[in-house]
Amino acid sequence: MRNTLPAGNAGYWPHFCLALVFAVAMITQGTFTVDVYRDLTNDYPEPPLYLGSPWPAIVWVSAEAEAAGLRKGDRVVVIDGRTPAGLKDVREPMRRKKPGEYLAVSVERAGQVSGHQVKLAPVGFAGTMVAWLYAIGIWTVLPWFCLALGFWVAAVRIRDPRAWMVLGILAGMSQIGRPGILDPYGWGWLGVLAKVFHEETVFVWGLCMLLFGLYFPQRWRFDRYLPWFKWVLIVPTVGLLVWDAIRNIGYGVALGETDRLIGSLVVPGWAVIVELMLVMSFFFIGLQNKLREQSQHADDRRRIRVLYFGCTVAMTPMFLLYLFDAVLYRRQPGDADGVLLAIALACMFLFPVTLAYVIVVQRALDVRMFIRQGVQYALARGGIRVITAGLIIAIIVIALSLLEGPHVSRPQKLTFLAVGIILVLRLRDLAERVRRWVDRRFFREAYDSERILSDLSEQVRTILDKQALLQTVTQKLAQSLHVERIAVMLQDGPVFRPSFATGYSGALDLEFPAGTEAVARLERTREPVTVEQAGDEHGPLAQLDAQLLLPLATKKELLGFISLGPKKSEEPYSAADTSLLRTVAAQTGLALENSRLSEAIAVEVTQRELLHREIEIAREVQERLFPQNLPAVPALEYAGHCRPARGVGGDYYDFLALSSGRLGLAIGDVSGKGVPAALLMASLQASVRGQSQVLRPDGTPDVAGLIENVNRLVFDASPQNRYATFFYAQFEPATRRLVYTNGGHNAPMLIRGEEVLRLEIGGPPVGLFRASKYEQAELDLRPGDLLILFTDGVSEAENPAEEEWGEEALVKAVRGCSGLPPSEMIASIMQAADAFASGAPQHDDITLVVARVLAG
Repeated sequence: MRNTLPAGNAGYWPHFCLALVFAVAMITQGTFTVDVYRDLTNDYPEPPLYLGSPWPAIVWVSAEAEAAGLRKGDRVVVIDGRTPAGLKDVREPMRRKKPGEYLAVSVERAGQVSGHQVKLAPVGFAGTMVAWLYAIGIWTVLPWFCLALGFWVAAVRIRDPRAWMVLGILAGMSQIGRPGILDPYGWGWLGVLAKVFHEETVFVWGLCMLLFGLYFPQRWRFDRYLPWFKWVLIVPTVGLLVWDAIRNIGYGVALGETDRLIGSLVVPGWAVIVELMLVMSFFFIGLQNKLREQSQHADDRRRIRVLYFGCTVAMTPMFLLYLFDAVLYRRQPGDADGVLLAIALACMFLFPVTLAYVIVVQRALDVRMFIRQGVQYALARGGIRVITAGLIIAIIVIALSLLEGPHVSRPQKLTFLAVGIILVLRLRDLAERVRRWVDRRFFREAYDSERILSDLSEQVRTILDKQALLQTVTQKLAQSLHVERIAVMLQDGPVFRPSFATGYSGALDLEFPAGTEAVARLERTREPVTVEQAGDEHGPLAQLDAQLLLPLATKKELLGFISLGPKKSEEPYSAADTSLLRTVAAQTGLALENSRLSEAIAVEVTQRELLHREIEIAREVQERLFPQNLPAVPALEYAGHCRPARGVGGDYYDFLALSSGRLGLAIGDVSGKGVPAALLMASLQASVRGQSQVLRPDGTPDVAGLIENVNRLVFDASPQNRYATFFYAQFEPATRRLVYTNGGHNAPMLIRGEEVLRLEIGGPPVGLFRASKYEQAELDLRPGDLLILFTDGVSEAENPAEEEWGEEALVKAVRGCSGLPPSEMIASIMQAADAFASGAPQHDDITLVVARVLAG
């Protein structure tokens, strides 16, 4: 295998590094295997408690721990005689014990220290046959198989950088099937090492796949042109690797101190997954692009095809499962996937075998030849062996029956015995000759046919341009079958017209109506049709000089057909030719359908991109409609935020600087969602701002009159089925007086100590009736009062069980963060709502306004 990476001569350093990595891997996998055995035999204790922030507070307790007197929030002082500084101090005492034994735990609660004895329960492995097969296969066989194969490849090709990449990939694969209950930290310092190896090999896996895709078997042309691009992916991945290593070491040794130092540096799990999937995707992109490069060496192309095929079969099920769970359930694959996860992981066994094969073997077979030769050769050789064994048994039985005959003399018996021995020997010799003939004749012809199909399919499946596809197919058929005249007829409405032709003196000007005998037969049978079968020897087929028609079809329709003229040898098309051409036509039909779908998808993508851009512009415009600067108001601090369910939404809030230093606070919820709601929201905002300076003759705020004017404007400017709930208030800083009216909106809450006041006085939603009347109310606010304005997207946030969060939970969340500034309160409340939603999609816009009355 050709090598484009400098291997160099590094002395014994590669051997030393390999030995070091091997030792770490054996420690990691060995400790895990011991824990797996204990788990399978129900000898592994389930952790009775988990510690978290603020360290070392108990954040979860089991039923046994609760029965022993432990409670969430207790601060652990000692576990089994050890002060817990990190997770290894917590897990190691637990792992040393067996189920049924007691764990001594001392906790501090309300300034008092108390001791407790917690009985440990077993993890309780589910003992079904499927669970056992899954555990043995994924927890033991796959990781040990990957590690053994990876270190073997690295040892065989120790100075080949790509062999080390294979080791990195397989080491990462060995760590994917690990149940979280078997915590490596239980092994103390060895566990810290195992934890780091377990976590960081996943990042190494991604990096090695990226590099392997760039440099196997030769450097990718893309990397030669843009050598800096790979660092855009490598640097963040290495950063995540280092950060994760530091975090895991810190959590194992001193979790509380680590949380204090790097606790704010939280990298979301989805961001890590996206980064790794981007890095790994370049492995497949690189291989696919190298398949298209004609400059590749023949053996290199075969290696790439084998690797691409094996890796696609191995990784596609897991990729689809990740995509399925991410889109539908917003989670990663796990125990809930059951059989699907087991199948996906089982397929991954092919991945390490394929990697090892393309690195170690001296000359790679084409993937189709590899599969077909293996199957056919096994059948042919096996069939010969079965026939040979049957004949030998028959000769032996006949010879024995003759020898035991009552009238057989001794010389005759010797003669029968000699003849039997000679026949057995000659039969074995004949079988060997038949085997050699099968090898010589059957597989050479199969290779020729397979080569034609392989070359054609490799070119066809990656061509999306219709004309390039048809040109490739016709040229290949002409070269392989020595046919001069080939025409491709494709459907154009009710007729079939020439789309591409070769070998004709001029342009073809003819058409085949859909009802002709030839077209009808092709559409009915979907099989190759001779000109005699078509019954059109003197019609348009004669102009094509056609001898054989090949249907280009999908399962639903006939897309067209290929007309093949006579061979140069003037021989008729044989059954073998027809069988081969049937497959070629099927591949071409699928490729044509893909081309047509690609064109349609390209048009749809263009339209969607245009629509997406328009939505993005609308979103930017709407964001500018929300308050960009908060007017400074004495005696009040406030903030607001809106998070649309889609790109744009119908929720609205505003802060208006009014005369005499007053502040207007508005919030609304337009019926509907998306662009129509956003347009009405913009109209509502314009109406409110236009009417915001309305005062009564005595100079007092006329809030009711303002909303009546807004109601008429919105009613006149919107369809009958459009309206908005709306709340508007004016705050007077000098007197701390709030004048408001509520137009059918969720009643804002005034939280004053333990009291919660609802601001409900007003009238119907605006835009619903043109002549609506509204009533205003006044409140004298006090320092410390909290005013919470919200839309129903907050209080009606739903979890996956379709349960609503509710206003009581909102009040509780407000009280839990009442000491924060308003902007931070909004973030905390939304975080609480999101936590309740547990990943359920946001169905409605969420808008919050928080205002706190200040002293002075």
